Amino acid sequence: MKFEYDSTLAEETITYERLPAGTYKVFVDDCSVVETKAGDGIMIKVEMSVIEGERKGAKIFANHLTKHSSDVALKIAAEKLNQLAYAVGVPEGGRLNDTDMVAGKIFCVKIRYNKKDEQDIVAYSKTGEQSPPGEEPVTPKGGDQPSKATADSDW
Repeated sequence: MKFEYDSTLAEETITYERLPAGTYKVFVDDCSVVETKAGDGIMIKVEMSVIEGERKGAKIFANHLTKHSSDVALKIAAEKLNQLAYAVGVPEGGRLNDTDMVAGKIFCVKIRYNKKDEQDIVAYSKTGEQSPPGEEPVTPKGGDQPSKATADSDW
């Protein structure tokens, strides 16, 4: 469908600065369950906003598969979802199985950039903690060690 607009109304072009690798306190703006673009799986989409520091207001996005044909992709996602469950306060032995358990929560996210220069979430943790239980300490810059958490998820 075609449309028109007056591009001269914009005062300036909006640019987004890359969020430096590090650990950020975030608020979950939105959490939803969606089908993958390829239609071959289901994922949890999490939209977060940085709530402290110089980059307050910056956005961080995460997608975690819950159903997919790749067992490796599901294992990686389960590790991150287990960390997320801990960060939002799901009791040990409990299950993260509803987006309402995540939306509106505050916790910390450690990000880095991979070899393709794409943003990766390395770890989720509760505010005031350096890392989830059983994890190596999360450092504010660098320290790009992968997660060691394991388990599966109901999502």
